[in-house]
Amino acid sequence: MTRCPLCKARYRGQTECRRCRADLHILQALEDDAGHQAHKAVQQLLAGNGESAEYHARKAAKKHGDRFNTLLYGFIMSINRDDR
Repeated sequence: MTRCPLCKARYRGQTECRRCRADLHILQALEDDAGHQAHKAVQQLLAGNGESAEYHARKAAKKHGDRFNTLLYGFIMSINRDDR
């Protein structure tokens, strides 16, 4: 997250927005979990576990649909499709 989703103030890594005082803790937790899921997806992909990689990539993309997670999920899906 680079900006507060409510007031668009720059995000400075705190759990509360400096401008509008919105609680950003839950959003931080979702982004952190999505990052962990994406990491697991890459690990599983490198280990040759396509189905598990797709599962973790899908979870990452659903929790935080940023460009990286979306592209990772699409990439893993295309690899798995080619393997079938």
